[in-house]
Amino acid sequence: MQNSDVFGGRLTLTTPLAEKTKLIWGMDANQERSDMPADVFNPLVYDSSGGRVFQRTGTVSYMPELTTRTIGAFGQLQHKLNEQWSFEGGVRYERSRASFDDFVSLLESTKLTPGTVKGGTVKYDAWLYNAGAVFKPVKAVSYTHLRAHETRHDL
Repeated sequence: MQNSDVFGGRLTLTTPLAEKTKLIWGMDANQERSDMPADVFNPLVYDSSGGRVFQRTGTVSYMPELTTRTIGAFGQLQHKLNEQWSFEGGVRYERSRASFDDFVSLLESTKLTPGTVKGGTVKYDAWLYNAGAVFKPVKAVSYTHLRAHETRHDL
């Protein structure tokens, strides 16, 4: 089971540019801390019960605690051509950082002299682009086609 604590927020603003055109823009940020402990069970109790009894004997770390922080800014231009058709396109810049401490992997934890995986920090940023069209044949039904593209850079 994965344990996660997430905290973040988003600010979105809409700016009319013309009668049928608007700019939706803003920023967001979040932080997530997660880990993944795994329970260890007594194999003798399990086998002798025919696979019906699980006696927990401990917990190991399947995945170490990982902290990820992300901040982004975005802009989306929307233009309504008529009652049925609208077009939109946008850009987003995102910068992220993930970090974790040194840890012993699950495989290494079974060895007499387990090795340690060195912790560290990974930083990256990306530009994301999208463009699309929305068709509404009637007021209650719509079809959206959207294409997205990412340009990523490791920092």
